[in-house]
Amino acid sequence: MLHTLRAVTFGRRATRLVLLGALIALAGAGASAAHAATVTKTSFAAGIPGFPTQAGGLGVFEAGTPVLPADAIREVGTYAVTVVADPAIPAEAPFAGSFKAYAVTDIRNHTDNGVAYTMALQLAPGFAGEFPGDVPAKLTWLLRHADALIAGEADTARAAAAVQIVVWQTLPLTRADLVKPSVDDAVNALAVKFTSLMDAGFNGEEPDGATPVLSAGPVSGCASTITITGTPGHAVTLTVDNGGVLSTSVVVIGQDGTATAMVQGTPGATVTVTGSIANGGELVRADGVHAADVHTTEANQSFAPEELIFLGGQQITSSTVLVACPALVPPLPPAPLPVPPLPPAPLPVPLAIPPVTVAGVTGGALALTKTGPSAAIAGQVITYRLRVRNSSSVPVTSVVLRDVLPAGMTLVSRPAGTTIKNGTVVWQLGTLAPGQRRSISLQVRINRAITGRRCNSANASAANAATVRVRACSAIRAVSGAVRIPIVTG
Repeated sequence: MLHTLRAVTFGRRATRLVLLGALIALAGAGASAAHAATVTKTSFAAGIPGFPTQAGGLGVFEAGTPVLPADAIREVGTYAVTVVADPAIPAEAPFAGSFKAYAVTDIRNHTDNGVAYTMALQLAPGFAGEFPGDVPAKLTWLLRHADALIAGEADTARAAAAVQIVVWQTLPLTRADLVKPSVDDAVNALAVKFTSLMDAGFNGEEPDGATPVLSAGPVSGCASTITITGTPGHAVTLTVDNGGVLSTSVVVIGQDGTATAMVQGTPGATVTVTGSIANGGELVRADGVHAADVHTTEANQSFAPEELIFLGGQQITSSTVLVACPALVPPLPPAPLPVPPLPPAPLPVPLAIPPVTVAGVTGGALALTKTGPSAAIAGQVITYRLRVRNSSSVPVTSVVLRDVLPAGMTLVSRPAGTTIKNGTVVWQLGTLAPGQRRSISLQVRINRAITGRRCNSANASAANAATVRVRACSAIRAVSGAVRIPIVTG
């Protein structure tokens, strides 16, 4: 069984050795017991990768430190972390596995990526001396809802950084500026918002959520709407395999007991969408195990790994749904071009006169059509199809087809034989014989932040034919499943 954990950094005091001697370890062990679990930070998954800690950067943190280390640029956000329990300590087993971690260093302590640090694990009852009052309950609520809080914001990187700042501001051992914790006003505003939600909701005893049930709607263009049914207010984590793309990785079940997401499959393949929910979880602190002389001075504390707080022992239940996308059927070959009749024999003339081409003389004609979906969802990949045809009885020369991408849409891949200039995709088609046609497909991705009506315009021009123009418009709607955090008081 997979245990998904969430963790955040926890600051240190100069008197840390004294405090460690008083911590209560995991059930069945005394305060002096040594726990040899290892914690490895594997990667930086989401957040702000370069946040300055100098004055005005991250606000007031550990202000007594006289000199910042040389690498005083901190990653503020979500890390991927693994915990390996000591097999000799059965009590650690429920708290081993892979988890999401808010593991950003403070000014003095740093944890390198890919390094296994020896850590001691302690349960929340052992924090009584350092976590007064309702701090454990607040942190438990915040970590339990972190995925939903982040998924509900348009800027998930700043949201992940804001969760870390709320933890710093909540912990009594971290001297975080409560008014302006960072130079980023957007991050500060999210921290205020998340703190308000935490203060309103942490007293509630939340029941476990039911295992989500997933169902898939009709498949159109390899896209399908996934409906997730479950317990209102609970966050469901979504994953997809086999090259599929989801419109969101986390949904929150609405008051009607449902939420929705879009999945884009691949032609000729069946993708599996999995919805998972985490129940339970207990607040645990992971603390670095060090030799007695490592922390003798304020200056050398940067050699110690940072402490972590996470929700351990969460039970994960999940269900799946299959979405099959039929293979693409190759188009029929174009009909053979008609053979133009032989020109009449030239009349005899007394002198041989060379042929003359007069610039600007027209006589050809082009026909252009364009199709696309009338409705789409933000974040979806949609396809536009263009067809240009020589509708005249004479060859049309120097044919050029242009497609102007609207704001909020980006090209998924550049079609063969095209160039792109200033947001316009250009095809040089050359000469089209009478009745000849060319068909071209264009795949674009809709920006997740846009809604409303968007139109894609195209035109075709030639040396001896008038320019023709068309456009295709789609009504864009936002991704369903906005975050709704239940507020429980009492």
